[in-house]
Amino acid sequence: MIILCTNCASKFNVNETLISESGSKVRCSRCQRVFTVHRAIAPKNKEISQFITGAPSPALKQPCRIISVSNQKGGVSKTTTCLNLSASLAMMNQRILMIDFDVQASLTSTLGYQNAHSFYDAIHSGSKFSSYILNTKYARLALLPSDENMILLNRRYFGVNFFEYMLKDRLSRLTDQYDYIFIDTPPSMGYFVLNSLTAASFVIIPCQSEYLSTQGVGQTIKLIKRVKRNTNPRIRSRVLVTMYDHNCTVAKLVVSKLKGSYGGMTFETVIDYDAKIKESQIMKEPVSYYDKHSPAALQYFELAKEIIAMEI
Repeated sequence: MIILCTNCASKFNVNETLISESGSKVRCSRCQRVFTVHRAIAPKNKEISQFITGAPSPALKQPCRIISVSNQKGGVSKTTTCLNLSASLAMMNQRILMIDFDVQASLTSTLGYQNAHSFYDAIHSGSKFSSYILNTKYARLALLPSDENMILLNRRYFGVNFFEYMLKDRLSRLTDQYDYIFIDTPPSMGYFVLNSLTAASFVIIPCQSEYLSTQGVGQTIKLIKRVKRNTNPRIRSRVLVTMYDHNCTVAKLVVSKLKGSYGGMTFETVIDYDAKIKESQIMKEPVSYYDKHSPAALQYFELAKEIIAMEI
């Protein structure tokens, strides 16, 4: 298995059988940093196994689907959805690549990576693009990280002819290696979001169950329509309600408004407010690995089933 030094991001090939089930400490031969590595984790729980059993066989797999997770408003669970939906699909035998396309690098740090190379390095180094993709400790779940250098992309390329196609062109070389590619985006309109929407065939628009979040949905849908006219005519989208509180009247009204405004464009699955998600972020794990019995873990599996059933 390939491991990555958490300090200098050097890659090493390690015999997985030498790593204990609880993890083993290793020393980087380049920077001498000592860190812990783990074997790829296989799911072990009855609730999750019922979803895995129903996963499609390799012979029925569809071509790679590229999905952007986007909303012009921040704090609506974009990164949370990108990570936990990806982890759920990976447990269902899908090969997943996550692209951290946000300068804040929340997805990268949530998985415990620091000082890792990003999309910026991948397009400027001259090395093979796929060499910058990290295999996480979770089976079938890979990551292209983000870092502070990503901000240079917006400064250097935004507005240049055909800049919107830079991500799409690179991902076209990887589609035979993955079943799904998820792109985590910032809450802004610029280089990152436009590249993400041009590359994707589908957009998940997370929306917290509060009034101000619905405004972000409207802005995002307007942007998607513009992208559909100019660079990506096949793109489609759906709204995902997140952080839902069953005891809150306002939350119920917001969901009702969303379903009324975007009929046919909302997911059946709703992600509840669940403290286990915040705890899992502190532990740098997907919620399905942190607490397999939590409502959010099971709801993200339900969402994964919806995604698999869709023609994207």
